Amino acid sequence: MRLLTLLLVLIGAVGCDDAKDTQAATSAADTDTDTDADSDTDTDTDSDTDTDTTAVTWHGDVRPALESWCTRCHFDGGQGPGDFTDVDATIDLLPAMIAAMEGGRMPPPSADPDCRDYLGSAQLNPPDDAVDLLLAWQAAGTPVGVETAYTAPDAPETELADPDLVLTIQAPYVPSFTNPYEPGNEYRCFVLDPGHTEDFYITALAPQVDAAAIVHHTVLFTRSRADLSWVGADGYDCFDEAGAVTDMVHGWAPGGLPLEMPEGSGIRVGADEVLVLQMHYFASTESVTDQSGYAFRTAPMVDDELQMYPWGPYEFWIPAGDDDYSASFGLSIPVDITIYAVFPHMHRLGWAYHLWAETSFNDECLVQSDAYDFDNQLTYTLVEPYELGAGERLTMECTWNNSTSNPDLIYDPPIDVGWGERTDQEMCFSFILTSAIF
Repeated sequence: MRLLTLLLVLIGAVGCDDAKDTQAATSAADTDTDTDADSDTDTDTDSDTDTDTTAVTWHGDVRPALESWCTRCHFDGGQGPGDFTDVDATIDLLPAMIAAMEGGRMPPPSADPDCRDYLGSAQLNPPDDAVDLLLAWQAAGTPVGVETAYTAPDAPETELADPDLVLTIQAPYVPSFTNPYEPGNEYRCFVLDPGHTEDFYITALAPQVDAAAIVHHTVLFTRSRADLSWVGADGYDCFDEAGAVTDMVHGWAPGGLPLEMPEGSGIRVGADEVLVLQMHYFASTESVTDQSGYAFRTAPMVDDELQMYPWGPYEFWIPAGDDDYSASFGLSIPVDITIYAVFPHMHRLGWAYHLWAETSFNDECLVQSDAYDFDNQLTYTLVEPYELGAGERLTMECTWNNSTSNPDLIYDPPIDVGWGERTDQEMCFSFILTSAIF
């Protein structure tokens, strides 16, 4: 039986560039001694644009690098500004891209792979000298080069490939932000009914966020179909439903990527259950319509059932003006568990997190960062799943900056801040994908 009381939160974006094609034709045509008037024009063009084999080009170097590091956010309609899949747009924004990278603002920070390696860590943590590639391209005159020089990189998947089930909010919804107990925020739950009559298992999933500009987070969980038979297409208010947000399936915040379960495993949805999508909207200056949803891959049976659990402290109070306040939560695990993935989560004041296991031999780091980014919250799938034995301890610690030195400060001057779901409150969770049934 799954056990879980969830409280999750978030929002997102990131940034970079756009451009105009100022292709410098680094051509050997000026020195071409080919006198064959009937020579193949395409062959000459390829030769001309690629004569300097040392030159950095769009197709040969920059395009695959950006696809590896940047385009999960920076594409047409993406969370980040600029379409880095387009050479003209990239050239327009190239100075801003270089400035953001040299200033340490881009790429956004992610978990430290030296703590424990995770899938996609090489793409999420480019080398320190990555900006040198853009500088060299700029110095060369931003040549495009030949398309045959392009080799597709290993890059994070931003959409779920080949879903067999896609569910969306039944009708477009416009948040009203009228609840006086959650000013500037709205927590709305929508029933996503797969229409099934037998148990099935979710083996991969990805949110399809519609109005990303007003979505702070999504939480997906299961509930009895009978219990929610009264809910209409416009959903229901669910800010105070801590007891309802149980049996968590997934949580998303800005920057999140599709989640693939280990082969042969999945999260069960019972025959009498529906999926419920909690949307946390935050106020916009304009009326915005949303019709978000989820894409899934499913299976009728799996070898191993997985579950998602939140792990972290609830009882903390961050003093106004404190730039280095920490709180932690630790507990011995009663059964053997295998941890497959971790989603660390804080709000605007957070700047560091650390989840570790305390064994009889030493402490084992599971996920850690000293540069938390509220706009780039990811689920980290461990390259090697971690097995934690019964009786060993699991601890989550977060550190916040509630002083005027924090550029993301919501209340200025600062006020004391405690635990809560709203953006102006704080959290400290690792949402853990595990095989255990507590």
